[in-house]
Amino acid sequence: TFSTSPTGLFFNTSNGSFTPGLSTSGVYAISYNYTKGVCNYSYVSNVNITTLPPAITYPSPSVFYINYPGTTVSPLNSGGRALGFEILDSLPAGLTIDAVTGILSGTATTLVENAQVRVRAFNYNKLGATNYSDTYTMSISVRKPIINSSTASISSMSTTYGSASSENTFNVSGQYIIQNILVTPPNGFEVSSNASSGFANTLTLSASGGSIASTNTYIRLKTAAGVGNFSGSVNLTSDAADMVSIPVATSYVAGCRDYSGS
Repeated sequence: TFSTSPTGLFFNTSNGSFTPGLSTSGVYAISYNYTKGVCNYSYVSNVNITTLPPAITYPSPSVFYINYPGTTVSPLNSGGRALGFEILDSLPAGLTIDAVTGILSGTATTLVENAQVRVRAFNYNKLGATNYSDTYTMSISVRKPIINSSTASISSMSTTYGSASSENTFNVSGQYIIQNILVTPPNGFEVSSNASSGFANTLTLSASGGSIASTNTYIRLKTAAGVGNFSGSVNLTSDAADMVSIPVATSYVAGCRDYSGS
């Protein structure tokens, strides 16, 4: 059997192994006890755990979005366990660091690009003195998601009640998009990313690496649209971005002709 004293050593009693990086600094006695025949044997080995300082990095750049609270950035640590973090420069307005975990969060209120902010982590050695990591300079950007469309307006469409109209096309793209762009047409219309199928009341365009490449999007009068005129704007929305509206010219659904001869 294996045992250790005092407490504080991250120790596996099943095989006698221990993990220095997860242990508290200090001197520990590890005991190995076994029985052979009628004899009992015991061996003791002393180990001295000295805490290594943390070794931290952050994603570069660490990107936040203006007026958007949903982003957090966590440090990576390849050294000794970090017990605290210190910021040595001012963070962009609205952002804070958790002094225990080193996680950056908050709602940024000012646009910045590649702000250089120094940070360090620390723990304590067996004498109680502070072990500081090397100072790490993180690069922080606060950006505003941007929705773009090269389409100034959408031309009029028409159909007869019970049939969808022919489709029109408009263009959507995005930069620094957090997740997606939601495309919402006015009442009586439907949209799709395919000219011949998949039409629905809304369309979600997903970002890849924060961007949405120029995308043709299709709009038409619904099959179920009632008789009459329809107009309004296609609204393009995304978290923390300014909404973009594309006006749709007045379109109409004509009533069915009566071919009964009455």
